Amino acid sequence: SLHDALPICTQIFGDYVAAVDAKGYLHVMNQSDGTFVARKRIDRKGVRAPIQSDGDVLYIYSNGGKLLALTAKPKN
Repeated sequence: SLHDALPICTQIFGDYVAAVDAKGYLHVMNQSDGTFVARKRIDRKGVRAPIQSDGDVLYIYSNGGKLLALTAKPKN
């Protein structure tokens, strides 16, 4: 949950809303009902740059210099 970490930036991509926090975690929620579908640590140094998206791909640039391009794959 986002209870312990304030989101720095949010972005819509596909059917999801993504939020990153100052601790470097990416939180992904379903747009339709708000359920959490994923959580992943991007970088221990955190993320301050705004998340970008082309609609289907999420681009994250971390404080440690990592550039990630992520897509969401539904569970089968």
